[in-house]
Amino acid sequence: GIGLAGIVQEIRFDDGSTFTMNNRGVQAALGIDLFSEHWLAEGTARSFGENEDSSTRASVQEFEMRVIYKNRLAPRANFKVGGGLSGRYLTVKRFGMAPIEYSTPMSIITSGVELYMGDRFSVGVDVNGRFAMIGETLDKNSFDATLRMDTHF
Repeated sequence: GIGLAGIVQEIRFDDGSTFTMNNRGVQAALGIDLFSEHWLAEGTARSFGENEDSSTRASVQEFEMRVIYKNRLAPRANFKVGGGLSGRYLTVKRFGMAPIEYSTPMSIITSGVELYMGDRFSVGVDVNGRFAMIGETLDKNSFDATLRMDTHF
């Protein structure tokens, strides 16, 4: 599947100043059923380009693995919930300073809905929360939403 994503995150710098990152990006996903129609494993790659702020710029690249439970809400609609792990790479460029890069392992919680347009195609929305698993990073917590289009084999 592919998706369009938006991320919101507040970054608190060591000098006490804060920056709210509000970026848009793209996602590519590949999943496989786990011996059941209700359980699946999914891997995604996501890229969020630099934001439009002039004094501070931030970008994120991310790779994640999730385990998801899904079930029917209606004949053509599913809900899904799950969790997993992610590796995030945050680059922050502040005016007059060298770029700083952070590599952060994160845990993920996710929920979403998908609407099947046919047997092999669905559209949906995922909402995710991400929480840093280490303390030595500016990349603490973030929330994002993804509008997805998926094919199913």
